[in-house]
Amino acid sequence: IYKKYMNGRIKEFVETECKKIPIAIDNTSLNVSHRNRNDVCELSSRLYPSLERPSSNNNTLTEHDGMFFIDSAALEPYLKKYKPMQLRLKVTSKYVHPDYPVFNFGDSKGKSFDRTIIYPTSDMKAWLKDHSSPLADLTRAQLYVALTRTRQSVAIYLKGESNDDYPFLT
Repeated sequence: IYKKYMNGRIKEFVETECKKIPIAIDNTSLNVSHRNRNDVCELSSRLYPSLERPSSNNNTLTEHDGMFFIDSAALEPYLKKYKPMQLRLKVTSKYVHPDYPVFNFGDSKGKSFDRTIIYPTSDMKAWLKDHSSPLADLTRAQLYVALTRTRQSVAIYLKGESNDDYPFLT
C-alpha cells in the first residue's frame, strides 16, 4: 500500500503520512550506526547512494574485525574458529553448513551478531563486484539487512571465486 516509500524513503513517509502527529526527525542521531563498524557502513551505504552515508561509533577492536572473503576450503575452519552467524536468503539456499546456526536474511532483521557470514545470491555477487550492476529493490533491501547485522566482522562466502574480483575485499 505504501510502495512509493520503499528504498529508504522512511523520512518521506513520516513527513507525508504522519502529518497529524507532532514529530521532529533527528537526522543527526539517526545517521550514526551504533552496531556496525565503519567499513560496513561504507559498503552498505552504497546500496542506497541517494541517502547520506552513516558514520560509525563502533570503535571496539577484537582479534578479528572487518570484511572478509571466504572460499570453500576456508569455510569450515572459519566457522569453527569465529562462530559467525550464517545468513542466507532462504531455507533452500545452498552452501550453509548444517552444524552451525543460521538465519534467513529477513528473519535476522533487527538482530545483532558479533560476526556474520553471508551466502550471497548471484545478483548480490554481481553487485558486490560492480556497484552499478542492477539489483532488484527487494534484493537490495535483503543485502542491506544481511550486511548490517554484524558488530565486528562480516565474511562473504564466494565459492570457487577469487576476492580479486571484489574490490571492497582487497
